[in-house]
Amino acid sequence: MAVPFPKEFKMPAFECYDGSIDLVQHLEGFNSIMAFCGASDAIMCRTFPPTLRKAARTWFTHLEPNSIHEFQQLSTAFASAFTRSQSYKKTPVSLTKVKQKSGKTLRSYLTRFNQVKLEVEDLDPKVEYTALLAGIREKDLNWELCKSNPSNLTKLQARCEEYMTAVETLDVKMDAQDGRIEKKRTE
Repeated sequence: MAVPFPKEFKMPAFECYDGSIDLVQHLEGFNSIMAFCGASDAIMCRTFPPTLRKAARTWFTHLEPNSIHEFQQLSTAFASAFTRSQSYKKTPVSLTKVKQKSGKTLRSYLTRFNQVKLEVEDLDPKVEYTALLAGIREKDLNWELCKSNPSNLTKLQARCEEYMTAVETLDVKMDAQDGRIEKKRTE
């Protein structure tokens, strides 16, 4: 489309799409920024191609000349071509698959758990509680949780935080003691 840019229009910065990220997020991000800028349909058609890289750019360059007349048509063709790279929504079941891995810290488990949790829409706190508890592999913490039986998610998270702080403090203390013992041996 040979539509000139308005004098006041400045091309916003966009994350480029190369087929490896979620196409819906790319389109929604592009649409919201263009709406914020007050861009016309024709301007959207002109500003979309520079947001494409690699296979997506190749796909665009192979479109039939004059085959696109509005952005909706362009975005539909784009979505059809790249549906395989669309990420799938996480469900509460996704949380039950996140477990503390052998030899990994509780903190690394909670970090992974929270990353998945953020992708689950309308997560019931009871489901989160159950999934979080089921994924913990620390024997001492599990024993403590069985004895204390935290009554809700907030209390469970607080107990996990207390446990992590205690373990990390003990690790530092033990490392310091090991260092002193090693120093005495070398003297």
